[in-house]
Amino acid sequence: MATNNHNNFNFLRFSLALMVLLSHAPELIDGNRSRELLSRAFRDNFSFGEIAVGGFFMLSGFLICKSWHDSLNPLAFLDKRIRRIFPAFITASIISAVVVGPLGAQSAANYFSEFQPINFLLSAIFLQQPVIPEVFVGQPYPHVNGAMWTIPIEFSCYLGILIFGIFRGFKPLVCFLITTLWHWLQSKTLAIFLNGWFHYTRT
Repeated sequence: MATNNHNNFNFLRFSLALMVLLSHAPELIDGNRSRELLSRAFRDNFSFGEIAVGGFFMLSGFLICKSWHDSLNPLAFLDKRIRRIFPAFITASIISAVVVGPLGAQSAANYFSEFQPINFLLSAIFLQQPVIPEVFVGQPYPHVNGAMWTIPIEFSCYLGILIFGIFRGFKPLVCFLITTLWHWLQSKTLAIFLNGWFHYTRT
């Protein structure tokens, strides 16, 4: 990949982001995605939003692989990825919880009285959607920031690239098995831990 910025990555990002907006805007009104053009054509099995999400992950794959090849140092690579994800994610989580959450709650006073800082902190540390009191009750998607679901998957992909890089001298099958095992453990174990913790603290 060229080391200069004479490429179309920003144009592609803008195009994919526009596709997400056009795809999800009608669905957010009442939860009905059938008005979206590709959903109509493929009977709700495919949409421009799904193309856009796949495109974003593909672009990230190119850029993250380049980041690894530029350093070939596991600690340096991990440091860059942590600084790339966590500050922005935590900032977005705080804004979602402190600004958007009260606006979407039925009562701002009740919202803050039910807010549990430890649960919120854990969700931010583990790159999960903000754990906050109920918001946008009665809406088809009662989430304060639904787009954040992609972030833990993206960070898992970062770690997958790191594993592939460290074990690049081994056969591809070994790398595939290690990466698959990591992804399974990350998704299953973390989900069990967080669900158990949140259930315990709320009861």
